[in-house]
Amino acid sequence: MSTDTSRSLLPELLGLVAILAVLRFILVPILDWQDEQVLQLNLLEKRFSKVNELLVNDANYEGQFQAIEDAYQTERARLFTVVDEANFKLQQQVLIENIMAKYELKVNNFGWNPAISKDAFGVFIYPAVLRIEGSSFSLMQAMSEIEALPQAVLIADFEFRVQNQFADSLGRASGRMVLHFLTDATGGDS
Repeated sequence: MSTDTSRSLLPELLGLVAILAVLRFILVPILDWQDEQVLQLNLLEKRFSKVNELLVNDANYEGQFQAIEDAYQTERARLFTVVDEANFKLQQQVLIENIMAKYELKVNNFGWNPAISKDAFGVFIYPAVLRIEGSSFSLMQAMSEIEALPQAVLIADFEFRVQNQFADSLGRASGRMVLHFLTDATGGDS
């Protein structure tokens, strides 16, 4: 009887195996494909909504881009134009030494480091190193005036030692300052 029972179950078992094979090799890949298509559809919907938002806010972005362009042109206009490097360096040295003298600061040394080219920005930087001593308050005033110059002069670095500070005095300072004179690399022989 046991062989008859196992033979009678054989067609049922083969049917079950066939159903499982169909599920595994046909239905599961179709479901995976559907999930992938749903994911792609969601990504396309997100991309569409971003593009749609850009198109809807186009006028707003154009105004922002114009404001950025105007600010860029304003800052670009502050750059020095260098025709003769030696003359340019002399003029800037005299300007800075006059500012220091105005605040009774003593310039012990004024030297130029090699120029730095920033091709990605169309800018050429002439770094100058100053050794200065004088009143701390006068030094702060001179630094403020340098930063307020209409042309692009940046205080890139400074190291000062302050001595003799009291409740009514900021004391005396001595140290070094590095100034960067930014020039337009596209207009002139920088």
